[in-house]
This record gives sequence, C-alpha cells and structure tokens, in this order.
Amino acid sequence: MKKIPKLIFIISIIVLVAGAGVGVWYWWQHQKTNQGPTNQSAIDGISQGYNGAIQPEPDDPQNNHFNVVYDKANNLKLDLYIPEAGKAPYPVIIYAHGGGWFTGDKRSLDSKTWVTDLAENGFAVASVNYRLAPDNIYPTAIEDIEAAYQFLQSNADEYQLDIAKVGSLGTSAGGQISSLWAFKKNEAASQKIIKAAILLWTPSDLTDPAIPEETRGYINDFLGDPSQAAEASPVNHITKYSPPSLLAHGDKDNVVPYEQSVRFVEKLKGAGVKSRLIQVLNGVHYFVESSAQIRPTRNQLQKQMVDFYRTYLYK
Repeated sequence: MKKIPKLIFIISIIVLVAGAGVGVWYWWQHQKTNQGPTNQSAIDGISQGYNGAIQPEPDDPQNNHFNVVYDKANNLKLDLYIPEAGKAPYPVIIYAHGGGWFTGDKRSLDSKTWVTDLAENGFAVASVNYRLAPDNIYPTAIEDIEAAYQFLQSNADEYQLDIAKVGSLGTSAGGQISSLWAFKKNEAASQKIIKAAILLWTPSDLTDPAIPEETRGYINDFLGDPSQAAEASPVNHITKYSPPSLLAHGDKDNVVPYEQSVRFVEKLKGAGVKSRLIQVLNGVHYFVESSAQIRPTRNQLQKQMVDFYRTYLYK
C-alpha cells in the first residue's frame, strides 16, 4: 500500500513537467507569431517585395497605357493607369518600384498592389522603370524619374493629366529614388512643384552607421562612389519647400532601420513641413502581412495613403 502513494507522486511530477513543457512550447509559438521574423536579411526583404513575379496586362486595359516609352535613347518604359471614374484632368502620382536598386519592375507584384489601388480611387499613376545598378550608378535613376515627369508634362493633354498636381511614391529603394527626386525638385525650384510624397520603408539616410552590412553593399553598388552617400540621402534635402510627406515603416525592419523614418519626420517637422509616420507594428521590410500580427493591415495602410493624397492633390 505504501508504494501506491509514491507511484502517484511520481506520475504527478511527470504530468506537471510535461504540461509545463507543452505550455512553454505554445508560448514560444505565440511569441514567434506576434513578433514576426527578426532575422530578415536584405535579400529576403527585397525578394518579398519584388517576388520576381511580373503581373500580366489585363485583357481589357480600359483607358490604361502600358509600356509607354518615355525615354527613347535608353528604351525606358512606364505603365500609366488612368482612373475609370472621376473627373479629368486627373492628379498624377509617379511611382518608383523597390528592389535594392538592382532589380524590380514597374509591374511586379508589389508595384501592382499600390498602383492599382490608387488608380481605383481617382488618381492617375505612372509606374516607372528606371535603369538599375550596378551598371547604372547614382544619379542615373533619379534622372530617369525626372525624364518620366518631363514626358508626362509634355503629354498631359493626351493622357488627361493635371500636371500641376503631382505626387511621388516609392517603396524601399524606390522610396529613396522617388523622394530624393521630389525633394531636390522642390529644393531647386524653391517652390512646391511636387505636392505630396509617400515613402514606404525607405532608406532616407545612406550614411547611417546602423544600416546592416548587407544593405550597405547594395547602397554602395547603387552609388558607385560611397562618398556620394550624403548627397544621395533624401534627409539632407529637406527644406521648407519640401512636399508634405507620409512615411510608413515596420518597427522590426532588419533591412532599413525604422529609426531612419523617425528622424526623417522629425526633420520635416522642424522645417515646418506637414508630415506623419505610420509605425507598422510587427512589420518587417516591405509589407509581409502573413509574417505577424501586422497593424495597420495592408488595406488600412492603403486607405490612409488614399486619404493623404486626396488631402494634398485635390487642393
């Protein structure tokens, strides 16, 4: 009889230890789910945004214009999305895709997500292909965005564009390219030519010592000459003429430090420029909604982008 209590005691201990082990395992899975991947590399971030998937043209392009050559000398093309509703002429947003400066396309999966949503909400959107590194170094890509702008300006009547109401948009490396173009254009003209800018998970300070080594390699390939890093940093071209800006950045971005966008908005506000940063909770580089409990969601972020452009491009 004395052996039975001892046996019960041993079994109880085993059950408790096993239960604790299961509890720890479930806690760990929950933590991973809520935190998302924290070891995202630069190439992971680029591939998640670009995805290598070029989206086909729709069977019925409506009023859209695809593969329009805007620079004949370099055979550079853009896709121009024209709203199906609303009153022409339309405000126009010039979009530069991401891809670490060396890859990506105007019709990649990530590009199509942002571009088509804006077009459905009344904006004409030009999704631009630009020359890529390392064969083409800074400032080639910025010059290409300017060439696209000049083309749209020259053909505004044909495409029913209100070229007096221009916004810029870019993701990741495309955010650096598009915002640098927009900020330098306003800086040089000392007037507000570009009315609004949106930067999504953008490297805005290429001199930042906190930039991961792998990302630094892509930056150096883009620059050609690393001494150009300060000149190529949008944060160094902020003036009182800079366009109102909306930034979004994941707080768990291991490719481009989240703090870059914090400092960028602080400097914009210091110059008297209306600006706002959306912190994407549990967000890594690009918008990988399945990786964590993301807030805001992609749909919520897209709505805020539409509202932002409506505020500044419909004035």
